[in-house]
This record gives sequence, C-alpha cells and structure tokens, in this order.
Amino acid sequence: MEYSMGSVVGLMWHFTFNHFRRLAITYFYLYIKTWSLRIYGSTSSRRVIRLTKTTAFKRAFATSFEAETMRFISLNTSIPIPKVIDHWVMPQAGREGIIMEWIQGRTLKTVWPSLNDNQKFLLAEQLRGYISELRSLAQPEHLSGQIYSLNGGPCDDPLLLGRPCGPFDSELELNDFCLSRLAKFSWEPCTRAQIESVRGRLTADHRILFTHSDLTPRNILLDDQNNFVSILDKEMAGWRPEQWEYLKTMWMGQYDEDWPAFVHRVLPNYHGQLELHNEMCSMHGCPF
Repeated sequence: MEYSMGSVVGLMWHFTFNHFRRLAITYFYLYIKTWSLRIYGSTSSRRVIRLTKTTAFKRAFATSFEAETMRFISLNTSIPIPKVIDHWVMPQAGREGIIMEWIQGRTLKTVWPSLNDNQKFLLAEQLRGYISELRSLAQPEHLSGQIYSLNGGPCDDPLLLGRPCGPFDSELELNDFCLSRLAKFSWEPCTRAQIESVRGRLTADHRILFTHSDLTPRNILLDDQNNFVSILDKEMAGWRPEQWEYLKTMWMGQYDEDWPAFVHRVLPNYHGQLELHNEMCSMHGCPF
C-alpha cells in the first residue's frame, strides 16, 4: 500500500501528538485536574475530568479492559456510548488512561426525584431496548459458558471481591467461589447449616450473557427532556449469568421504593435469585 507524503506527515503528527498528550496527562494529571475543575467544574465521577468542550479523560482500573469494552459495544450494538479516542496503561498509577468523547447530559440519579411515573415508564422502555441488545450479543464459541471480562480477562466486580477474580470456567465454578467466601463462618453450626441450604438452592443452568454489571442511576445519562442519552462506566462489564444484571441493578438501587418497579420494566425478574443472593450477603456482608 502506497502512502502520499501528506498522509505520512499526518500520521507522524498524530503519533507525536498522542505520545506527548499521554505523557502530559500521565505525569501532570493533578495539575490538569485542577485546571479542568476550575474551567468546567466537576463531573458525575471523581475519576473523570473534562479536557476540552468535546473530550474527557478517565483513570480506569488497569484490569477492567474498559476501552476495549466500549469499542466492542459500539461496534456490535446501537447503544450510544462515548467514542474512545485514545487509551493507554499508566504504570505509575496502575490505571488505564482513556480519552473519550464528552457527552453532555444529566445523570438519572440527579433527576430521579423529579420524574413522574409516566416519565419513568417511558425511560424504562427506552433503556430496555438497549439492554436487550447488550444481552443478545453472542459469546465467542471457544469461551462459551465461561464467566469473564472482555477477551477472557478476570472479573472486576466488587460484589464478588474487592479485587479482580476469576475468570471462571462455568457458573458452577462461580457459585463455588461465592460459597468459599462463606467458609470462614462454617464453624458455627447454625451458619454451617444455612450455607449448606444455600448450596442446595444454587443452580448453574443459567445462560451466560453480556452484562453491564453497574446499571445504576449514576451511570444512566439523560438529556434536558429526560430522554435516554447514554450508559456510562463499563469497568465491570463482561460475560455473566443471565440474572447478574438484575442482581446488581436491584442491589445498588433497592433502597428507593420506586426503583424495583423501574428495574422490572427494564430486565426480566429474578427475584428468587435476588433473595438467595441477599441471604449470602447477610452471612458475610457485601461484597461476598
């Protein structure tokens, strides 16, 4: 393939600009953050700052594969999410730096108290379509049935553990891992009996679907007319048992009396699995 002199110069300029931009953000992040807060104010996440009117920067967990996940979702669904402009590993901070498109909007957390029932119903209908797309993605055949983040990586989900764990070869292996977190309480006869009761009720026959895993009001972006704009924060996303999205969404928002009804319009109901999940949490606390 032949390149013109202009295209070669353009590529060199793009490479050089990205290189120095990465260095500047990596080594002068605190100064850039201070400058950003003064000009643009704070964002909905303490790990996201504005760079310009149209771009933002996030310090993601290096193990989360968030940039690749965002590109995967963008390529395979119609879900509107911020476009990834650049990403790299920040070794000094143990983080992944992501420069992305800035999407203007308000989080559902901010506007939730002011929404009436009809507005919540219409929003749930919009969101259900997009989440159905996510859950319809095909898992790679060579990894079928396994539980992992994108590309076979470990699961980065604080509800499982405070650090990355897995990947797991099957839902059965995931169940065994969750139960192993309760083993230190088995010295007490009553608790041991409860653990065995939970073990007998756990099943491992669920479909493995692509899951956002953090579908909470702070990660749902709306416009000024309270229409859906985007879903934020893909750090916990990956292939999980089909009930996982419901468990996480209910667990993170179950303290609002209107939230369960909203979730039930967006996702299938896995109430029995939620009760079992909460029972395990009651023995150990959260995360497992």
